[in-house]
Amino acid sequence: MSAQSLFVKPEESFWRAPGRAVRFAVLAATLFCLGWALFGTKPWVVAEAAALLEEAGKKPDLDHDVARGLWFGFAASAAAGLLLVFTWRLWGSPPPAPKPRTVPAAESITPALFWVLVIAALGLGAYVRWGLAKRSLWWDEIWSVKHASLGYLKEKGDAPGEYRFLERDWRHALWAYQKPTNHPPVSAASKITQSAWRKAAGAD
Repeated sequence: MSAQSLFVKPEESFWRAPGRAVRFAVLAATLFCLGWALFGTKPWVVAEAAALLEEAGKKPDLDHDVARGLWFGFAASAAAGLLLVFTWRLWGSPPPAPKPRTVPAAESITPALFWVLVIAALGLGAYVRWGLAKRSLWWDEIWSVKHASLGYLKEKGDAPGEYRFLERDWRHALWAYQKPTNHPPVSAASKITQSAWRKAAGAD
């Protein structure tokens, strides 16, 4: 008998117990996050570069915010992953067999009634929002489109009357939060639809 089997049976170990695919996926994601936290750009290094920009009177660099956000995100994910790996017995066991239960009324409705209710809910939602859909955007929505998902025209400082288009990329959609009017999930969805429309329409 091996020393390992004195404490845990091989078939009940992390490597061989049922549900290995989920545990291995968690382990792989944890190692990736650890690698990023160890070898990625550290926030204290970014802080030094940001301080130099501030001393020079220059605008903050969005890349600094992206680097900080990614590092803290991956570091927190690595910590959560390690917790899951070391407590896998608490959540990695196969779920118990479901107990017999009565079917709730909501699950016993007929398909026809279900679709009638879905269509009615969609119709009600469309009726409530149709009036607003025909109006212009609000200020916060315009700001989000201009500064987070699409871009805007800005007059050239050395050529009055001439404008250049400042395009917003994915960094702005996901990370630009100088104003709380940017909601990254909404900006990301907006950028996806705008990109799809521009590609389909051949727009620049």
